This record gives sequence, structure tokens and C-alpha cells, in this order.
Amino acid sequence: MTNTPSRLVRPFVLPAVAGLALSSVAVAGPNTVLLWNNAAGGSAGTTGNWNPVGLPGAGDVLNFNLAGTYPVSFPASVPTSAQLNFNVGTISLSALAPHTATGQFTLGLNAGTTPTVTFTAGTISSANISVGTNATSTSVLNLSGSTTDLISTGANGVKAGNTGNGTISILSGASLRSTGAVTLASLAGSQGFITVSGLSGGVRSELVTLDATNGDLFVAQTGPGSLNVSAGGLVSIADDAFIAPTATFTGTATFASSAATDSTMDVGGNLHIGHNLTGSAAGTGTLTANDGSSITVVGNTFVGDSVGGTGTLVVRDGGSLRTTSLTVDAAHGVLSHLGGNIRLIGGVLTVPNNQLVMN
Repeated sequence: MTNTPSRLVRPFVLPAVAGLALSSVAVAGPNTVLLWNNAAGGSAGTTGNWNPVGLPGAGDVLNFNLAGTYPVSFPASVPTSAQLNFNVGTISLSALAPHTATGQFTLGLNAGTTPTVTFTAGTISSANISVGTNATSTSVLNLSGSTTDLISTGANGVKAGNTGNGTISILSGASLRSTGAVTLASLAGSQGFITVSGLSGGVRSELVTLDATNGDLFVAQTGPGSLNVSAGGLVSIADDAFIAPTATFTGTATFASSAATDSTMDVGGNLHIGHNLTGSAAGTGTLTANDGSSITVVGNTFVGDSVGGTGTLVVRDGGSLRTTSLTVDAAHGVLSHLGGNIRLIGGVLTVPNNQLVMN
């Protein structure tokens, strides 16, 4: 399998609030909570689609609590809001011009809600993104298409499963980028799942963290979680990546590709599989590099934790791992080298009893 160049990095677009020249347009008052009010869908720039009637402004909270299946588009006349909260419905979302939510972008903020949002085109940025926000919510966010770009600009990053169940699928060349960490199963009782899969016109679906200090990846932080990357998907982590860092929880990261382009994960820091930095037991973590996958770690890779927890690294035929050093804990680490390529760049291989068995 061969790698192709990833997309050019899309610039952040943080638009200013445009002044309204027509006094006849009803503008919502400052810090108004606006409820979507059109079951047939339509434009966020149409004042009658909101209750109370008005054009959303920079300080307004936009809530989608209307059941049904409908499209919503954000035009240039609505460049900014305070929050976007999707609680009910199956919504097809698009941004005809870049939109910024200065606060939060959430799915499942209210108890018992089951929203599904499919973002199909344009750029939306928000300080933080949470899918499966409430403890009793089950939420699904789909990103699809090579012009689709969702960005978290704040330190809280992206959470798939905050206190509830959250699923994020990044498909067909779409992009999800975060300044802060990306966390799957963030708080107690949550579950988190992310899929990154496919290309569109040579543009890869991508999950990216941007900050070398705060841009970590946590899979199964405080609940079960899984990351699945296939068909040329790209995961790029600016800092460290952790698979099941917390005791009692199970996390998996699986990479495979049937496309001409490898499924890839690049880690700017260290990779921890069933391992953490806290001095307490980790969970049960597994990373599998199947045929057509490539894992590159600038720092070191740790498999298993001496304090407890289990880490398993599987590299199959056609898969590869490139890392500075590789440490497999004698009591809690498992290395299954099943015909793939493991390459150490200037570092040391440490395995139980100094024995490496390859099948």
C-alpha cells in the first residue's frame, strides 16, 4: 500500500458579525434563546424559522428541539452565534458560509435525547464540541464530504461521549480538527466511538489535533471507547495518544485499508496502549495495525503498565509501526508481531524476558 499526500490544511475562518443594513429585518435581542420552528427545514437566516421570530445574532443560543427529519443551512447573514445545541431530530446541516459558535456545539444536551446530525458541507467552528452530552442521551454526529470542516478552537476540545453515549463518523473526505484533546468516553458512565474512513477526490477523511501541548487523544478515558480508521482515513495527533489509560475500562484502536491509500495515524508525542503516566493501573487497551495501515510515533510507544492494566499491540502482515522506541511491559504487555513491519528509529526495543517471538 502507498501513502498519498494528505489535504492542504484548511485555514480557520472566524468571521466577524456582519452589520445589518435593512432595518426591516427582525433581529433577535442580545443573548436570546432561539428555538428552531420549521419542521420542513430551511435557512437559519429566515427569521420565521425561529421562535421567537428573529435573525440569530452573536450572543444567541440556538436550540434544535424539533422532532422529525429536516435540513438546516447557515447563510452568510448568520455568521456567528453563542451556542448550537441539537437535542431532537434527524438534521442535515450545511454552512453556505463559515459559521462560528463562540461557545459550544453539542448533541444530546438534554436528558433522554437521541439526535442525529449529518454535517454535509461548509465550515463550522466552536470553542468545544460534545456529542452525547447528557448522561441519558445517545447522540450521533456524521461528517461527510470533502468540503465539510468542523473545528473545535478551545481547550476543552472534542468529546465523543461526554457523560452519555456519543458516536462520531468522519467520512468521504470530511475533516474534524481540534485545538484541545479528542476524548472518547470522557466522564463516568459515558461511551465514545469514532470512525474515520474514506476519501473523496483524493482528499482523506481526517481527525486532527493541532496543539503540541494540549492536543492529546484519549480512547476510553472513563468508559468503553473505540477508534476505527479504514479506507485511507487519517488520524493526526499533535501530542500524546492514550488507548485505555484508566483502570476497568476497555479501549481499542483499529486500522485497516482496502484503498490505494494507507489508513494512517501520526502521533507527535508518545503512544500509550493500556498505559498511563499517573502511577495507577491502566485499563485494557488494544491497537491493531492491519493490512494497509501505517502508524508513526515521533516519541516512544508503551504497551502495558507495570502497575496494572493490559496493553496489546498487534501488527499484521501489511501493517506497519514506526517509533523511536518500543517498551512492552513484562507483566501486562503483549506484542503480536504477525508479519507486519516494526521499525525503531534510534531507540530501544524492550520485551518481556528479552525475547521476541514472530509468527
